[in-house]
Amino acid sequence: MHRQRGLGLLSAAMSLKQLSKQLGLSPSTVSRAMNDYPDISESTKLRVKEAAISMGYQANASARSLVTGMGKNIGLILPMSSKHRSSRFFDHLLSGATESLLEQNYLLSAIALPRDEQEVKRLRYLVDSRVLDAAILIRTRVNDERVELLLQRNIPFVCYGRTERSDEFAWLDMDNHKAMQLCVSHMIEAGHRNLAMINASGRLYFAKLRQQGFIKALSANQLQYTESRYTEIEISEDDGYLAANKLLKQNKHIDGIICANDTMAIGAIKACKDNNLVPGKDISVIGYNNSSTGRFVEPALTTVQHSDPILIGRLLGDMVYRRMTGENLKNLQKLMPPELIVRDS
Repeated sequence: MHRQRGLGLLSAAMSLKQLSKQLGLSPSTVSRAMNDYPDISESTKLRVKEAAISMGYQANASARSLVTGMGKNIGLILPMSSKHRSSRFFDHLLSGATESLLEQNYLLSAIALPRDEQEVKRLRYLVDSRVLDAAILIRTRVNDERVELLLQRNIPFVCYGRTERSDEFAWLDMDNHKAMQLCVSHMIEAGHRNLAMINASGRLYFAKLRQQGFIKALSANQLQYTESRYTEIEISEDDGYLAANKLLKQNKHIDGIICANDTMAIGAIKACKDNNLVPGKDISVIGYNNSSTGRFVEPALTTVQHSDPILIGRLLGDMVYRRMTGENLKNLQKLMPPELIVRDS
């Protein structure tokens, strides 16, 4: 094919190197201009894009990854435990994040890592081998080694939840203090004042916040927090049942149980029934996350909802993309309000 000199039409297979040479710019500058990096001036972006159009340039995905270090390997890191089961909430979250990133021509992979002493080592391998170029983390911990690693390696990431270092990274989280305030107020309005809480592990940051919110809400209503009415467990129906059963055996006056997850709450409802208590009448139970299962238990579960999990996923996908393109952290730290879905429990 005949090629014109200067800014004439070149081959459609023109490389980034060729385009850079024609413009007298480095390949890195051209790539960053094409991808709207904030450190490139608007005049340079315009010049590069106009030249790319006139020359018929099409970015090669592999070349772009090598030049910019910003590949298309984005991972949603799913922590697993021995009691882990598939969750519709996280299924929907994954769908939403995938849809959002596909709109930007990025692919998202779900990566399940067992929560053991090898977890961070495995994540480090994924990062160092360039299998993972950006990440979405969920179920963040108070002191999260995964966050520490990604910060050290300068990998773009967003968390669904916060940690003790939340000022240093992008996150989307729920107002857990407000959620507990809604739960406690609802219990009191229903005539219940001897309240218990079944929480997830205090190593998880959301669990820490919910415990704080529970204590604060009790105090605001002149109720006393009692250690014997608080427990932490794995997120499962079986553990929810066992925890509620133990609380009810040890504290005969409990008339309300707030659970950190719907799965726990479903087990707690069964424990109430086995202790000859009628949920929704003798005792109230509140869950968290508004899972579809909660609508079909008997009685239907009152629960906390923050937002549609598909929407949450879309927000996370958008946020990690914006982080990859260099957006300021302060624009990528979002707290969402809760809503109490009142049913029969």
